[in-house]
Amino acid sequence: MRATWTKEQRDQLLRAFEKASDALVAAARTREDEVLLNALRNEDDRLQQAYWDGLPCQTLSRCPRCDQALDKAFDPWGLDGLFWQENLSLRPAEPAPCPHFAVLLGAVHLNGLPPKGGRAEAHPGPEAPYVVPRLLALPGMTAVLSSIPMANGYTAYPIAYFADPMPKPSLLTQPWTKRSFSFESEGELAWTEKNETWDFDLEPWIASGVLRWIAPGDPDFRIVAPPASPPAPCPYVGLPGRRIGLTVKKDSAWPK
Repeated sequence: MRATWTKEQRDQLLRAFEKASDALVAAARTREDEVLLNALRNEDDRLQQAYWDGLPCQTLSRCPRCDQALDKAFDPWGLDGLFWQENLSLRPAEPAPCPHFAVLLGAVHLNGLPPKGGRAEAHPGPEAPYVVPRLLALPGMTAVLSSIPMANGYTAYPIAYFADPMPKPSLLTQPWTKRSFSFESEGELAWTEKNETWDFDLEPWIASGVLRWIAPGDPDFRIVAPPASPPAPCPYVGLPGRRIGLTVKKDSAWPK
């Protein structure tokens, strides 16, 4: 098992990364010392990789097909982490998902607290959970809603999509925090950005059986699907929050 950061270590590393990035930008402007510039590039890369290497993995969802937990790297401490910032995002080491996992989307509710991000833009989604009708119209696609309380007082809502059969990668969409995605097409790497419609009216999707959920606070991440036993309403229906994608940077938030 890899070692993971504590919040204090993570915050210290982010401060060191920002300092190294500032030094790199200043040196790049002059380009007078290539040796120093290369050393600063290496340090910038090292600190960025160290953040991702130490980012904790945690259960965010569960597959409704095979019941395997979806464990992924996640920064639960705040939107100032590189996890949330698209242009600083790397591919972290994670447990392999089950063969039914298609894509992870999500939302983050600020719960009335001030926005607090990093120096690069974060794209956490809207504040209320939603579904993408186009994805749920694909054969064999099911979405699972869950919630993760963040240490800074925000609430994250992972929305994981699972499919059997698995659709072509080009039919999927950009994952959580990203505005575009890449995939292999005829042996070549391609990329695109989907302009998706979000539907915040969850009840019809629950009734049709293609949307399920995990109760907030359930440590075992057990999937609930109607008819629940005992019968219970979905806790994610009708939640408040801005129903538009947000961009967060430093202490500001605005529509994406």
